[in-house]
Amino acid sequence: MTGEIQTWIAPLTVLASIAAVLVVRAVAVILIHPDATFLPLTLTPVILDTAVLVTIAAFVFRRIVSGGSLPGPILALIGGRFFTLDRVSAFRVVAIRALMISFLPDIGVVVSRPQYWQYALTLAAMHVVAWAVCVRMLTGLVKRAA
Repeated sequence: MTGEIQTWIAPLTVLASIAAVLVVRAVAVILIHPDATFLPLTLTPVILDTAVLVTIAAFVFRRIVSGGSLPGPILALIGGRFFTLDRVSAFRVVAIRALMISFLPDIGVVVSRPQYWQYALTLAAMHVVAWAVCVRMLTGLVKRAA
Protein backbone atom coordinates (compact mmCIF):
# COMPACT_ATOMS: atom_id res chain seq x y z
CA MET A 1 0.00 0.00 0.00
CA THR A 2 1.49 3.31 -0.98
CA GLY A 3 0.48 6.87 -0.41
CA GLU A 4 -0.02 9.05 2.62
CA ILE A 5 -2.63 8.21 5.19
CA GLN A 6 -5.06 11.11 5.37
CA THR A 7 -5.10 12.91 8.73
CA TRP A 8 -8.91 13.16 8.86
CA ILE A 9 -9.45 9.40 8.81
CA ALA A 10 -8.56 8.73 12.45
CA PRO A 11 -10.71 11.48 14.04
CA LEU A 12 -13.65 10.55 11.81
CA THR A 13 -13.25 6.91 12.80
CA VAL A 14 -13.19 7.81 16.50
CA LEU A 15 -16.32 9.95 16.19
CA ALA A 16 -18.20 7.35 14.16
CA SER A 17 -17.26 4.62 16.63
CA ILE A 18 -18.45 6.70 19.56
CA ALA A 19 -21.74 7.41 17.77
CA ALA A 20 -22.29 3.73 16.98
CA VAL A 21 -21.50 2.64 20.53
CA LEU A 22 -23.86 5.29 21.92
CA VAL A 23 -26.66 3.96 19.70
CA VAL A 24 -26.11 0.44 21.09
CA ARG A 25 -26.02 1.84 24.62
CA ALA A 26 -29.25 3.81 24.06
CA VAL A 27 -31.06 0.72 22.81
CA ALA A 28 -29.76 -1.28 25.77
CA VAL A 29 -30.85 1.37 28.26
CA ILE A 30 -34.36 1.26 26.79
CA LEU A 31 -34.52 -2.55 26.74
CA ILE A 32 -32.75 -3.65 29.93
CA HIS A 33 -32.83 -0.56 32.18
CA PRO A 34 -29.34 -1.06 33.65
CA ASP A 35 -28.67 -0.28 37.28
CA ALA A 36 -27.25 3.26 37.55
CA THR A 37 -24.49 1.94 39.81
CA PHE A 38 -23.11 -0.23 36.99
CA LEU A 39 -20.60 2.36 35.79
CA PRO A 40 -19.40 0.70 32.56
CA LEU A 41 -22.79 1.49 30.99
CA THR A 42 -22.88 5.14 32.05
CA LEU A 43 -22.14 7.78 29.42
CA THR A 44 -18.70 8.98 30.48
CA PRO A 45 -16.94 5.60 30.55
CA VAL A 46 -18.58 4.56 27.29
CA ILE A 47 -17.43 7.68 25.48
CA LEU A 48 -13.94 7.85 27.03
CA ASP A 49 -13.16 4.15 26.61
CA THR A 50 -14.30 4.18 22.99
CA ALA A 51 -12.36 7.37 22.22
CA VAL A 52 -9.15 6.12 23.81
CA LEU A 53 -9.23 2.58 22.44
CA VAL A 54 -10.23 3.54 18.90
CA THR A 55 -7.52 6.22 18.92
CA ILE A 56 -5.00 3.55 19.89
CA ALA A 57 -6.33 1.34 17.10
CA ALA A 58 -5.86 4.20 14.63
CA PHE A 59 -2.25 4.65 15.74
CA VAL A 60 -1.62 0.92 15.42
CA PHE A 61 -3.21 0.96 11.97
CA ARG A 62 -1.03 3.87 10.89
CA ARG A 63 2.07 2.11 12.21
CA ILE A 64 1.23 -1.13 10.41
CA VAL A 65 0.26 0.50 7.12
CA SER A 66 3.30 2.78 7.07
CA GLY A 67 5.59 -0.20 7.62
CA GLY A 68 6.96 1.07 10.92
CA SER A 69 8.23 -1.24 13.61
CA LEU A 70 5.78 -2.36 16.24
CA PRO A 71 6.11 -2.58 20.03
CA GLY A 72 6.66 -6.04 21.53
CA PRO A 73 3.13 -6.52 22.94
CA ILE A 74 1.58 -5.84 19.54
CA LEU A 75 4.03 -8.22 17.85
CA ALA A 76 3.06 -10.88 20.39
CA LEU A 77 -0.61 -10.22 19.64
CA ILE A 78 -0.24 -10.66 15.91
CA GLY A 79 2.12 -13.63 15.79
CA GLY A 80 4.46 -14.85 13.07
CA ARG A 81 1.82 -14.97 10.32
CA PHE A 82 1.76 -11.18 10.41
CA PHE A 83 4.84 -10.91 8.21
CA THR A 84 3.27 -12.89 5.36
CA LEU A 85 0.18 -10.70 5.09
CA ASP A 86 -0.39 -7.47 3.24
CA ARG A 87 -0.57 -4.52 5.63
CA VAL A 88 -4.36 -4.12 5.69
CA SER A 89 -4.85 -7.84 6.33
CA ALA A 90 -2.23 -7.65 9.07
CA PHE A 91 -4.21 -4.88 10.76
CA ARG A 92 -7.37 -6.96 10.52
CA VAL A 93 -5.57 -9.81 12.31
CA VAL A 94 -4.51 -7.42 15.08
CA ALA A 95 -8.02 -5.98 15.30
CA ILE A 96 -9.83 -9.31 15.60
CA ARG A 97 -7.41 -10.51 18.26
CA ALA A 98 -7.81 -7.26 20.17
CA LEU A 99 -11.59 -7.70 19.95
CA MET A 100 -11.31 -11.19 21.44
CA ILE A 101 -9.20 -9.82 24.31
CA SER A 102 -11.75 -7.04 24.89
CA PHE A 103 -14.33 -9.69 25.82
CA LEU A 104 -12.32 -10.77 28.89
CA PRO A 105 -13.72 -8.03 31.19
CA ASP A 106 -17.23 -8.85 29.95
CA ILE A 107 -16.70 -12.48 30.88
CA GLY A 108 -15.41 -11.26 34.24
CA VAL A 109 -18.66 -9.39 34.80
CA VAL A 110 -20.70 -12.54 34.22
CA VAL A 111 -18.44 -14.67 36.40
CA SER A 112 -18.42 -12.21 39.30
CA ARG A 113 -22.07 -11.13 39.04
CA PRO A 114 -24.18 -13.61 37.06
CA GLN A 115 -27.26 -11.39 37.43
CA TYR A 116 -25.50 -8.83 35.20
CA TRP A 117 -25.29 -11.12 32.15
CA GLN A 118 -27.40 -8.65 30.12
CA TYR A 119 -24.95 -5.88 30.95
CA ALA A 120 -22.03 -8.04 29.83
CA LEU A 121 -23.78 -8.82 26.54
CA THR A 122 -24.40 -5.11 26.03
CA LEU A 123 -20.74 -4.34 26.65
CA ALA A 124 -19.72 -7.09 24.23
CA ALA A 125 -22.12 -5.71 21.61
CA MET A 126 -20.57 -2.26 22.05
CA HIS A 127 -17.10 -3.78 21.57
CA VAL A 128 -18.21 -5.50 18.35
CA VAL A 129 -19.80 -2.31 17.01
CA ALA A 130 -16.71 -0.21 17.79
CA TRP A 131 -14.48 -2.86 16.22
CA ALA A 132 -16.63 -3.10 13.08
CA VAL A 133 -16.77 0.66 12.54
CA CYS A 134 -13.07 1.07 13.27
CA VAL A 135 -11.86 -1.70 10.98
CA ARG A 136 -14.26 -0.84 8.18
CA MET A 137 -13.51 2.87 8.19
CA LEU A 138 -9.75 2.64 8.62
CA THR A 139 -9.24 -0.02 5.99
CA GLY A 140 -11.93 1.29 3.61
CA LEU A 141 -11.09 4.98 3.72
CA VAL A 142 -7.33 4.49 3.53
CA LYS A 143 -7.67 2.35 0.44
CA ARG A 144 -9.64 5.13 -1.24
CA ALA A 145 -7.42 7.91 0.06
CA ALA A 146 -4.14 6.22 -0.78
